[in-house]
Amino acid sequence: MIFSLVFLFTAWLIDSSISISKTIHVYRTSSIYDHLTKLYNKESFYFFLDHVYHDLIMNQATCGVAILDIDNFKQINDHHGHLAGDQVLIHIANLLTLDKPSLESPRICRIGGDEFAMIFKSPIIQPEEFIEKKLIQINQTPCIYENLTIPIELSCGLAIIKKTSIKNKNFSTEDMFKLADSMLYKAKKIGKNQLVTTYRNI
Repeated sequence: MIFSLVFLFTAWLIDSSISISKTIHVYRTSSIYDHLTKLYNKESFYFFLDHVYHDLIMNQATCGVAILDIDNFKQINDHHGHLAGDQVLIHIANLLTLDKPSLESPRICRIGGDEFAMIFKSPIIQPEEFIEKKLIQINQTPCIYENLTIPIELSCGLAIIKKTSIKNKNFSTEDMFKLADSMLYKAKKIGKNQLVTTYRNI
């Protein structure tokens, strides 16, 4: 009788431990990754942004921040439904991470809705070439959903920032984001489906 009780208690304890471990894993995963696309989420984006900003300021390094947005995404949702829109987001995430050269650079994130971001850490290697290749790849690879062919176009703003003056401290992570976002706005304004890049020495 005592043996049976000990056995049952041990089995319950093991099962509870496994359940708690799974819950912790799910919590940790959800706090880092976007549940739909499996890319890094917005919180991770700001963490990586802080990291490259610290490297920029402390080591006079160079970094890149890119903001990408799906052109006319609302029309996709309106014409084909939100499930189709979700499949488009997953499709883009898969293409953005396909053949990515390094685990660390660029960090690719979904930062909300139909908006994505990339962070290129120092030493950055041809971020413009990487993004241009991805835009072409996405243009040439429409999303197939329930026998529907959904063409996709992206606009992108890229800011490449280099620390050149040890005295200049009037530049923040928010400024880095705003600079890339302003380039995205410019890309949208001048015709969409393109990359606009700016270089900034601080």
